Amino acid sequence: MTGKSLDWLCSHLADQRHYVKLGCHSSSTVKDSSGVPQGSVLRPILFAAYISPIGELISSYGVGHHQYADDTQLFLAMRASSIRTELSKFEMCTHDVKCWFVENDLILNADKSE
Repeated sequence: MTGKSLDWLCSHLADQRHYVKLGCHSSSTVKDSSGVPQGSVLRPILFAAYISPIGELISSYGVGHHQYADDTQLFLAMRASSIRTELSKFEMCTHDVKCWFVENDLILNADKSE
């Protein structure tokens, strides 16, 4: 992306400021150096683009997956004769997915991961 499109996107994301309001009390504003404004129509599109490499990583292990919004499901069909091999492959895949999330400043919710 170059030119006016890039300029528009950068101006949309630049100089975001946030504060917390509780009742009639408000915190001071803080400049945010990353992220997309809450409620932005770009939020889901940019998030999907940001995490798209996950699909390639998962597929490189021969593991199937579904992604919807911020939910990623992994699945793997196994034959009884190769359960140990397939489980090992699945464990390596999930480990690398967790590492990818950490390296890209995303947090997996352990309570929602099984």
